[in-house]
Amino acid sequence: MFENAEQNANTEQSIKSCYTVVYDFDEDNRNWKVAGNGGWSELHICQDESDSTYRVLAWTHDSQEVLVNCNLDHRCEYKEKSENFHSFKDENGDRKGFGFHKSERNLKSAVEFLDCAKTVLTELRRLHQLANPSANMDRAASLIQNVPILPNDQSKPPEFSGDGVATIHGPRAAKNKESDFLITDPREVVRKTHVEFNSETGEFIIDNADALPEGWLQLANKKFGVVPNNLPSVHAGDYGSKIPLILVQMKERIKALGGLDEKGIFRLAPDAGECDHIKSKMNSGGAWIDEKTDVNVFANLLKVWFRDLPSPILNQVSPGVIELNQTAEKVRESMDKFPELERALLMWLWDFCVEIQSKSSVNKMTVQNLGIVIGPNLFNTEAFQNPMKAMEFSGKVVTYFQKGVEWRMSLGEN
Repeated sequence: MFENAEQNANTEQSIKSCYTVVYDFDEDNRNWKVAGNGGWSELHICQDESDSTYRVLAWTHDSQEVLVNCNLDHRCEYKEKSENFHSFKDENGDRKGFGFHKSERNLKSAVEFLDCAKTVLTELRRLHQLANPSANMDRAASLIQNVPILPNDQSKPPEFSGDGVATIHGPRAAKNKESDFLITDPREVVRKTHVEFNSETGEFIIDNADALPEGWLQLANKKFGVVPNNLPSVHAGDYGSKIPLILVQMKERIKALGGLDEKGIFRLAPDAGECDHIKSKMNSGGAWIDEKTDVNVFANLLKVWFRDLPSPILNQVSPGVIELNQTAEKVRESMDKFPELERALLMWLWDFCVEIQSKSSVNKMTVQNLGIVIGPNLFNTEAFQNPMKAMEFSGKVVTYFQKGVEWRMSLGEN
């Protein structure tokens, strides 16, 4: 099942496991991409009792393809990015991401796996420090997990004078615990910039942007080609998960500009230059909402947003889920196959299509037409090496999308 399995069979065992979707980190684009076929994988921390070494293993549930196989040592890092996404950096600095379903059971397993990983890494760092007392380690490697955290009644927000200089208080008892002797006391702390997030507009309010770390603003404002979990999101209906604010804003602009009555909405291609202009503003945090532009620009960008996802929605399930569920009822039953956020995004998009087709006598966009122009944006056919198979599957995707819209339509009829 994985390398060195035979020789380790008698001494190595899994000490903690869970189910996850594995992600690779694209250093060039600074975003996460689903690894392997995008399906669920088994994730394990294994211990070899013969020499007290550890490693992290992950292999796909469907094909047993090994996606992660690396040793754990003091240089590794395992962090919780959100309740359902963890980040892992191996001994060489390469990063992997682990996504978890937001069910209560899976989130509990994720927390248990996180605690186990932190415990193992803390012990490995402690042992390395004991063996190398004079090593010039960085701060991350020297922090020990059991340093006490200040209780709320002792923790205070930073205090600044009028010129931005921070008040420095004396060290508390926690300062002298474990390996903190490597951390010196702070001197001359000055706040050079301040950032707040406006949850209503999805924009950052920045004081002195020139003092921000290089590239921070670009990454913070990027809206396309980003893992949805990393975007500002809002409650937009009873979907079980928040919807990225950028989608809600585009939908509102489409409706405000009369998009429901626009003939060929989502089918007509807008001016490419105008489309690139608005997309660039969205991706840079610029003011775009009040731009006076063709409604087809926003309709096209909504499709582009789904198409640019690091892992398109319908790639989150095996092709069989799409191929074997080609009726409205079957589509409804297949929803539990999707991760929670992707399921919410699908239903949100289908509900918007229900609104559009309700005026099909004016805009000419029937359920069939919507499936043809939107469905292909939700799946990447590069997974198929056979062009004929890819073309055949594209037809299944269109039907699946159409039946999803029909299912959501039926809810309003009941």
